[in-house]
Amino acid sequence: MQVKRFRITALSVIGLVMMTAASHAEADGPDFFKVTGIAPSKALNLRAGPGINHPVIGRISSGTDGIRNLGCEGGLNLADWQSASLAERAVALRQRWCRVSVGALEGWAAGRFLAEGSGSEEKSTPQTAASQPEVRGTEWILAGSPAGEAVGNAWLRILPSGDINGNAGCNNFFASGSFGAGAFKLTSPIGATRKLCPENDVSDQETKLFSALERAAKYDFDIKTGTLWVMDETDETLLEFRLKQ
Repeated sequence: MQVKRFRITALSVIGLVMMTAASHAEADGPDFFKVTGIAPSKALNLRAGPGINHPVIGRISSGTDGIRNLGCEGGLNLADWQSASLAERAVALRQRWCRVSVGALEGWAAGRFLAEGSGSEEKSTPQTAASQPEVRGTEWILAGSPAGEAVGNAWLRILPSGDINGNAGCNNFFASGSFGAGAFKLTSPIGATRKLCPENDVSDQETKLFSALERAAKYDFDIKTGTLWVMDETDETLLEFRLKQ
C-alpha cells in the first residue's frame, strides 16, 4: 500500500473535474446525480446542511445512481466555470454542496462526489447514520497509514468508554477519546512507551500514526469488509484498519 491511496492526487482532481463538469453546466446541475470518485467499499456522507460542520444523517453507497437533485449552492457559475483553470475548478468543487434525495432520505452531499446520473431508481439503499455499527469495544489491525502499508504489530483497540489504546508497531500507546455517529475525537494527548525501535520504517510509521490520530475527526466503517477508515475534517482518509477476527 502506497501513500497515494490516502490522498487526492493531482490526476484524481483532474478526473473529478472532468467527470463533474457536466453537472456544473447549469446553475443547479442535472435532474439526477450518481456518486463518483469514491472507492467501491466506501460511501458518501449525507449531511443535515451544506458543509462538513453539519452532522451526518446518512450515507450513500459508491456508484449509486438516480439521486434526485434538489438544488446546489457554492462553487462557480457557468461563465466563471468555463473561464476557470483546472486548479480553480478543483477549489470550486470543494465549495459546492447539493441538496439531494435518495430513498426516504434527504440531505446535503459534497458536490465534488456527484456527477450527472440517469433518472433510474437508485441502485442501493442509503444507510442512516443511526444504523451504523457500533465500533466501541472493538479491536483493529492497522492496514495502512500516511507512512504506507502497515509494518510491525500495529493495532488499535476502541474501548467501550471511547478511549483508545494499542500498539503503533513497536511502542504501546493510549489516549482518551470520543466515538459515536461517525465522529472520532481524541480528548487527551497520546501517551506512549519509549522503547527504542531500531527499524526506521517502524519508527516513521509510529510518528505518522500518532499525528494522524491527533488530526482525526471522523470515521466510517464497512461491515461487509470489516474495514475502518479514520478521516480528518475534510473527509481525507488518514488511517485504514481491518477488524481483528
